[in-house]
Amino acid sequence: GTSSERLRGVNIVNTNTLYAFGYLPAPVWSGGYKSTDSGTSWGALVDVPNSINETSFYSADIGYVVTNSGGIHKTTNGGDSWVQQTSGTVNDLHAICANYGATLWAAGANGAIVYSVNSGTTWASATADGGYTGRFNDITFATTSNGWAVGENGMIQATTNGVNWSIQTSGVTYELNAVSFVADTGVGWAVGMAGVILHTDNGGTSWERQDNSFTSNLHGVAALDTTHAIAVGDNGIILKYQGN
Repeated sequence: GTSSERLRGVNIVNTNTLYAFGYLPAPVWSGGYKSTDSGTSWGALVDVPNSINETSFYSADIGYVVTNSGGIHKTTNGGDSWVQQTSGTVNDLHAICANYGATLWAAGANGAIVYSVNSGTTWASATADGGYTGRFNDITFATTSNGWAVGENGMIQATTNGVNWSIQTSGVTYELNAVSFVADTGVGWAVGMAGVILHTDNGGTSWERQDNSFTSNLHGVAALDTTHAIAVGDNGIILKYQGN
């Protein structure tokens, strides 16, 4: 179906359960939908937090959304209701990773990175390297300890414990909007403005720019396996990488 909503993202939890979230016109601002039949039909969620920037679901019932002003909200009943958590930051949060159950990370404006080791009951702040005060647009983890965050001015930061972060050399100054790694590997991609696509096969020790003939801004990337990835962006562009 269709609506006046501008959808920002979709979470595929399993073959049956999917969630989609986005913006509604004022004064509602945010809305969400859920499918339990592989996307054939969708039902609207109620009591959805305002100003949702990103979502991450660990299971069909347990998920999180991040919002402006440091908002983190959790559902344990498949989106029927949401409970706000105390993130410890007032910065807008733009990304969250909840792939590993009790261990969570979120990132956003002014170099903010927060994490939880108890399913969001409490959150603590991590410190971005180099006094970075730009915006992080995305955060991802390949294991429970190895993660990456990307943002403005080609920024890529990495961690091996989820707490201490260090800058990696991206080789670009374009804003990076998304990052994705293959689970339990050092293989990943980062994408951003002006069609930038970066690739690493060593956990970000080095990043190389992958050539493509497109200059559309890219806003999302999914690492399917070590030789396949999908990137999406402006003007309806969908790019597929198929390596050797």
